[in-house]
Amino acid sequence: MVQLESRSNKAMDKLINFKIAKNKKEAFLIVKKNLTPKYLSQFKIEVELEYDAKNLEISACGNGFKLEIKFEESYVSYAMVLSLIYRPFKNKIVEALIKQLAQVI
Repeated sequence: MVQLESRSNKAMDKLINFKIAKNKKEAFLIVKKNLTPKYLSQFKIEVELEYDAKNLEISACGNGFKLEIKFEESYVSYAMVLSLIYRPFKNKIVEALIKQLAQVI
């Protein structure tokens, strides 16, 4: 299982600026609608998604995979941790994730 540091201590990896969404709440709702287990299954990773509407955060956890998305006023930041088995595919996963998020927010 992949272990992550606590959210408060962990730096987020990447930023994606909003182009469509007007605020972080709207962006959260858009991403919640589009980021589904079915979408993530294209990477052959089974995940369990958790949506935290209060803190405007989404986390996806699976065997050897952890993704956290945090919504700020004008951008989304995310952090991804992969086990050794998935690391060779990290660039493909990150590229597809950025493309998907950038298209919808």
